[in-house]
Amino acid sequence: MVFSTKKEFREAVHSHAIKTSRNLKITSNDQRRIYAKCGEQGCNWHCHALKIKNEASFQIREYNPNQCARTYNVKNVNSSWLSKKYIDAFRADPKKNVKGFRNEAIREIRCNVSPFQAYRAKRRAIKEIEGDYDEQYAILWDYAHELKMKNPGSTVIMGLSDGTEENKKFDRLYICFKALKEGFLSGYKQKGLLPAFENIFPARATTVHEFDKCITEIGEMNVKCKEWLIEKPAAQWSRSHFNPWPKCDTTKKDVSGGNLQRNFLQMKKNKDCCSTEPKLTARKRTGTKNKASQLQNLQELQ
Repeated sequence: MVFSTKKEFREAVHSHAIKTSRNLKITSNDQRRIYAKCGEQGCNWHCHALKIKNEASFQIREYNPNQCARTYNVKNVNSSWLSKKYIDAFRADPKKNVKGFRNEAIREIRCNVSPFQAYRAKRRAIKEIEGDYDEQYAILWDYAHELKMKNPGSTVIMGLSDGTEENKKFDRLYICFKALKEGFLSGYKQKGLLPAFENIFPARATTVHEFDKCITEIGEMNVKCKEWLIEKPAAQWSRSHFNPWPKCDTTKKDVSGGNLQRNFLQMKKNKDCCSTEPKLTARKRTGTKNKASQLQNLQELQ
């Protein structure tokens, strides 16, 4: 049997150890040879492969089959091997439960898989499927430079979080292509909006009253401009009509309006739970005295 590389031979020995439920290990590994043997005392299993002359491949020259009993705790089982074997399963179901995955792996390979090994295997597989976030965000710099080079006149601004040079991270990305700029400006020139927007900009209005005031001033300058703006839903382009509640659950540090509302509802829910808990506890207890004491505690809480 011939292997193209030493790595392929090592992987074959690794898989054979798990398939036969035995602890196999590599004992010698250099440029021209690689030896493997069984880790159990008294077992004569071994496999020797030598490099073929003038080639990069290795060929098995000596092999002695197993002579020891199977074991449930195979040292060759690790998270790296598990992630490679079950990567297709995690690609089909990224939310696969770790406990369920562990039980499935134990039934299939008939070897012990620890909970930590199952957790690390899933994390490795998901990382391989989705990629490394740090590496993906680092590519944004190349993307920004490529846009500027292929689209001269376009605006590409990369925003970073506050902090030292070493701790700065990606915060936001603004892109405006030159064609969009020219189309926007030419359209507003045709509508006569540029002179009005130089001094009055209703999109920046923070209140409905301020927005109405800006629209009125634009109407005094150009009635068609006012009519054209009124046709557009203000909730799509003016800050005064934006919904203050977040559209995503991934808000941070409990400073958004959505988090404040959720925190208030959660506090109210906890308060209701606390107020009803003595009643639920009283139902489980027997005896007139216990019920009376629980009722008194309930009145004190209220």
